[in-house]
Amino acid sequence: MNTEKYIEIAIFAVITGLLSGTGSYFVNKKIEKLKQKRKKKKDKQLT
Repeated sequence: MNTEKYIEIAIFAVITGLLSGTGSYFVNKKIEKLKQKRKKKKDKQLT
């Protein structure tokens, strides 16, 4: 019974780790795109 509980906890930890990892990866990509868009807008305003 205890081993089942530990296995459940391990699976839960792995899944949450993967989700947070992929989530932060996509958030970083989104932020990079927004930064590039802002840079382009600033460049257009300066010219």
